[in-house]
Formats: sequence, structure tokens, C-alpha cells
Amino acid sequence: MYSEIVKRSELGPFDLSEVAKLDNLIDFGAIKLPNVNRNLSIKVELEEDTRRLVALTLQTQGSMLQVSLFSSPKNNAVWQEVLEVLTASLESQKAQVDSVIGNFGRELLVTMQVPNQAGESELQQIRFVGVDGPRWLLRGSVTGLALTNLTEQAEIERIFRSIIVDRGAEALPPRELVPLTMPPGNIAPPARPQ
Repeated sequence: MYSEIVKRSELGPFDLSEVAKLDNLIDFGAIKLPNVNRNLSIKVELEEDTRRLVALTLQTQGSMLQVSLFSSPKNNAVWQEVLEVLTASLESQKAQVDSVIGNFGRELLVTMQVPNQAGESELQQIRFVGVDGPRWLLRGSVTGLALTNLTEQAEIERIFRSIIVDRGAEALPPRELVPLTMPPGNIAPPARPQ
């Protein structure tokens, strides 16, 4: 099975039930980040309409890792299905998509045109990784130096593996985004008026 290939329960990312010590964490509810890199900056990603917290972007000096958490059935991995949907979506946007076996099992390496800050189009490379856990899927997208620099790649993978997932008991449809929350003492931007 996929989780046996990547030894998730030994190497991470971890389910809350697999962690004995919960010290020095940045708590986003369903995602908990151990303080593994003091130079890591964290940006929250909000849904435009609802202002619901849906992803975290973790940035080192040269790389970015965006993580999202999805629900999955109790005894059923969903990463393979997500890969197929993601591949079809990216190819419909004229992206070059290569399916490879990497350190997390099946991954996607993508090259596509994206708008830059000047409003012009430029080529960007993205690595999509995913790990199935008990009733959850943690998906990451990696950009920047971690795609070409082995030291940066190891650091981004270490950060991804250090994540602790607290899926909770709430029933959610498969592949539904699991809601995240702001850490205590932080305030999310208000929702836009309807």
C-alpha cells in the first residue's frame, strides 16, 4: 500500500494519534507545525468569497511549500484519484505534467505559464506531493530552489514531514478541504460583505 512505501507513520507527516509530545507547535487546528525552522515564514491562504482558511504557504529563503488538508474515507487512500483530477486540470491549462516516483511516492512535476508581478507570462515549475493518512490527505506544492537544490529540497521535505494532522471526528465528504483555524492570538481578516 502507498503509506507503506513512504513509511508515513515513521517519517511523517504524522497523525495526531502517532505523536507523544506536542511541544512548541504553531497550531492551525487541523494542521500543527512544529517550529523546525526559525527562518520559516508562514502565510495563510483564504478562500476569496468565504474568507475561510484553506491552506498554508510556508516559505524558506529560497522555496515555498503550500499545504492543504483534505478529508478521505476511513480505509481508502485518495491521493491517486486526486493525482488524476489534478493532472487533467493542469493539462487542460496547457501545462506539461510528468508523473514520477519521488520521496513521497507518486508525485507530479509540472511546468506551466503563470502571470508574474508585472502582469506578463512566465514559465514556472511546481512539484505536487501528497501523503494519505488515516481519514486525511495532506497535499503540498513546492516551488523555488527546492526543485533544483538538494539542500533546499531536503529542508522543504523535512518541513512537510514534520506536519502533524489533527483531522478531528467531523464527517466530511471525500476530498473536501478540512477547515483550518488561526492560532490563538491571531486574527483572520474579516469576510467581505455580501
